[in-house]
Amino acid sequence: MLTLGGMSSVEARHLAHRLRKAAARDLVREVRSAKVNAVKPLQAEIKAEAARTLPGRYAGVMSKDVKVTTQTRGTTLRVRVFARGRAELRDVAAVNAGILRHPLFGNRSRWFRQRVRPGFVDRPVNDLSDRVLREAAEGVGDVLQKIARA
Repeated sequence: MLTLGGMSSVEARHLAHRLRKAAARDLVREVRSAKVNAVKPLQAEIKAEAARTLPGRYAGVMSKDVKVTTQTRGTTLRVRVFARGRAELRDVAAVNAGILRHPLFGNRSRWFRQRVRPGFVDRPVNDLSDRVLREAAEGVGDVLQKIARA
């Protein structure tokens, strides 16, 4: 029987299988945690961007109400941005696209559309995407170093 460093070929294959399995598990865990940690400051950045770019009273309302939730499945990260008003969800997608609907001085029977600077969510998310990729790459590097040491 062929031996490798005092180990039989069956033992070597078994050890290789265990190393691959542990590396895959560690890799998924490390990449997931790196992505989640990179996304944590997103809510504060979106709130600050809303306060800077949206007009007057609505800047305070939106920056106070906006929330960010994250979900992970494997290495996939899903980020949801929403804002809850008194009666229903605010239309974050429309405001992000540059369309703000509001009543005329609180008169809810007369609604108006106002153009605003688009991208109050997109700008922080685009800035964040580079950080997420960088942190995920660092996590992969950490796992590779652990494997090399083992």
